[in-house]
Amino acid sequence: MQSTKTFHEKCRERCDRLMNITLHLNQTYMVLMQMRDLRLQKPKVFERSLAFYQTVFRNSTLTVFIELCKMFDTNTEGEGTYALLRKMSCSVDQLDNKCSIEANAFSELEDNRSAVVLYKNIEELISTSLRKIENEGVILKRLRTLRDKYYAHYEIMTDVKLAGLLQSNGITYEDVKQLIVLNMNILNALYKYFFDKTMLPLLSNYDDLKATVCCVEKVAEEKQRHMLILQDFVRE
Repeated sequence: MQSTKTFHEKCRERCDRLMNITLHLNQTYMVLMQMRDLRLQKPKVFERSLAFYQTVFRNSTLTVFIELCKMFDTNTEGEGTYALLRKMSCSVDQLDNKCSIEANAFSELEDNRSAVVLYKNIEELISTSLRKIENEGVILKRLRTLRDKYYAHYEIMTDVKLAGLLQSNGITYEDVKQLIVLNMNILNALYKYFFDKTMLPLLSNYDDLKATVCCVEKVAEEKQRHMLILQDFVRE
């Protein structure tokens, strides 16, 4: 007969799932920002594959909005970080609260430098994390409104339209990054408690989009070279 998992084991598994989602969320946001910057640096490249890049931009934006809202959903029956913290808070007696936790807190998503934060026990970590999330209530409310507007229409989201939506709802790219970093740091602390490990936000595939752009440029160069060869052949 299969043994029933303890509350500690269930929280540990949930934390591991949330960390994997968060790493993907971080990477998606970085691709979104990289695409925004490269559209200014290499506009002709994006014009050659406009449908592809608009689709990637739209889906990346939607992923970031939806996943962030899930992470900070105040519904205690949800699957996000806030719901996990609330469950742990209500059953803290089932957790080992005698050990101190030295967790790494990051200020940037693409950097591996961090400050070490000391929590004297899991109860302090939970209460501090819940307070930090609640302090972001205004931005989270605007983000949910933004998510609902975007998700309801699901129109082609160019960077201009996105900037307009962000501005009309009082949210900047920096606000979004701040929420992602907050979520990352909370989960990093929980990961340290459950697994005694730290998951860095350094993105191993950070240059994937640049590689894609290089491929598009290479295809354009080959196409131009092929056209010149055909022209020479016709002349002969």
